[in-house]
Amino acid sequence: EERRESRELLKNSVDAFVQGELSLARVRTLRGETPCFDKVVWKRLAELGWVGALVPEERGGSGLGFGEMAELAEALGAALIPEPFVATAVLAVGALLQSQGKLCDHLLERCAAGTCIAALAHQETAGGIARPVETSAVHKDGVIVVNGVKRYVYPGIGADGFLVTARSAERLGLYWVAAGTAGLGITEERRADGTFSARVELDRVRLREADVLMQPAASNEARVARALDQAVIMTSVELVGVMSRAYDMTLDYLRTREQFGTPIGSFQALQHRAADLFIQKELAVSAARDALDALDRGSSDAEIATAASRAKSRCADAARLITREAIQFHGAIGFADEHDQRQRGER
Repeated sequence: EERRESRELLKNSVDAFVQGELSLARVRTLRGETPCFDKVVWKRLAELGWVGALVPEERGGSGLGFGEMAELAEALGAALIPEPFVATAVLAVGALLQSQGKLCDHLLERCAAGTCIAALAHQETAGGIARPVETSAVHKDGVIVVNGVKRYVYPGIGADGFLVTARSAERLGLYWVAAGTAGLGITEERRADGTFSARVELDRVRLREADVLMQPAASNEARVARALDQAVIMTSVELVGVMSRAYDMTLDYLRTREQFGTPIGSFQALQHRAADLFIQKELAVSAARDALDALDRGSSDAEIATAASRAKSRCADAARLITREAIQFHGAIGFADEHDQRQRGER
């Protein structure tokens, strides 16, 4: 009961913040820009304790659970926040929580404080998350030389450093490569929503043993996979926020838009389509909640991976369907920024 009340208070807090400071007009001003997010807003999210929600209190964070993080991800997703909340506060932090050492503790403290925006650089090919990592790390005389290419890294431009997976003697390790390190190249790649991921090239990047977050070991495959599954689940929750916002905007439009002197929401054909979307939304919500429950229960890695896959499939399909149908319901105005501006009185 106490936890439920704390989540309700958190939800009210983030809803108030979103309504007061995260307008869609701000999102539009950042569209196509690099970096595609506002570091001032990021610092504000950190000051509220949200960036460090999953970081234990003794390591500078808020020490909250996945249920609380889900409240944040859903509300911020509904606001279409361009800041890399899940990418850093869940994925990168999750990888750090699977690591150990002084550097790990230092980075967690900095991430929670908003002074470090970290990105996990793990993927190397399209659809290649499960493929073997080809980036290499050669350890010799206290120096580590890393070579390889990472794709679809987010955030890229604007990140303070990267958690890079690389193989040494056929075993996976995790390394910290700070932005600006010699041999590190970052090329922006535009995504469909106007933001950018990055192609990260590591050309004979020289690191120290102190830069190792996970010493090469067979168990690291499972550790990185665990962080990825957690981020997949939280991204699914974020998509619940997106689809719910789009659905609510559509219902409001059906109630107010008139044709032939009557609200179009009274037309039976549109009612049936809206009901179908509601069913898909609720199925997605159920899949996301089931995955969150698996995290909260401390389920096995295999159970969490299965729940994450199910949530990703259901939420991605539902979000795509609902947002596309929302545009169709709105007609021509559904393609235009002006629709939301008229609703909110923005200019």
